[in-house]
Amino acid sequence: MLTLTLIHDRYLSANPTKQTPAEAFHWYRGTELFRSTLSRPIPPSIRDALWATAALLGAIAFANLDATTPSEVWPLRPSSPADLDWLRMSDGKKAVFQLADPHRPDSLFHSTFSEHRDAELSTTISSHVLSSLSSTCPPEFLTLYDLHLNNTSTPGPPPTKVRNPYHATATALLNLLPLPCNQSTILKFLHFITYVDPPFKSLLERKDPKALLLLAYWYAKICQYQQWWIWRRACLECQAICIYLSDPNNRAEEIEGLGKLLRFPRLICGMDAKDGG
Repeated sequence: MLTLTLIHDRYLSANPTKQTPAEAFHWYRGTELFRSTLSRPIPPSIRDALWATAALLGAIAFANLDATTPSEVWPLRPSSPADLDWLRMSDGKKAVFQLADPHRPDSLFHSTFSEHRDAELSTTISSHVLSSLSSTCPPEFLTLYDLHLNNTSTPGPPPTKVRNPYHATATALLNLLPLPCNQSTILKFLHFITYVDPPFKSLLERKDPKALLLLAYWYAKICQYQQWWIWRRACLECQAICIYLSDPNNRAEEIEGLGKLLRFPRLICGMDAKDGG
């Protein structure tokens, strides 16, 4: 909690880019105490504290960004072991979630999860979703990721899923695109991270253009929820991805209709003016 408070203070300061020694100390100390606790048998009485700590560490990883311009962030900056740290952190949160089980009736978080049962995203695409996508998702998006109603609405795994490493993530994103990102829906948008499976994560680490485009769309959506710990990374890395994909040296020419596909993320993250603006 101290680390997140200090990051917020930095965000509000005149020089918000550089992590302070106090932030680094409290983040390191909190992480080490967390790891130490997880290495021992977990008594039931601390399960809620474990989940709260995991959630805070996830927020810290996302909020911590020492940058103010797209050129300073992934994927434009030189490669670093810290790239996509916030995403790797989500894997650890999944393990803690299983251990802490905040769905259990005696959990302090039980009512919260009960109220937001609909945060789970569909793994199929309905005709209703497709009819709601005209303002955000051009037809080329469905073609690019092989997402069509006739191969995603039948029971069981879609026939393209085995050979399509984008399928699970793209389908989850497609179900989010018609929704506004606000206080009542933000858990749905954050739950999207759980659909970033290892094959797709590997594509992101290799800066695969199609994977980057999907992430840009998600960033564009959560940009609209202008909370301090979300907005800076979402906006800057969305801009950085759009710039990266627009560079002909980065293999994005394989994406047919790329300019049209980039219109939505570019508009939402502030790179292009609205019509008439």
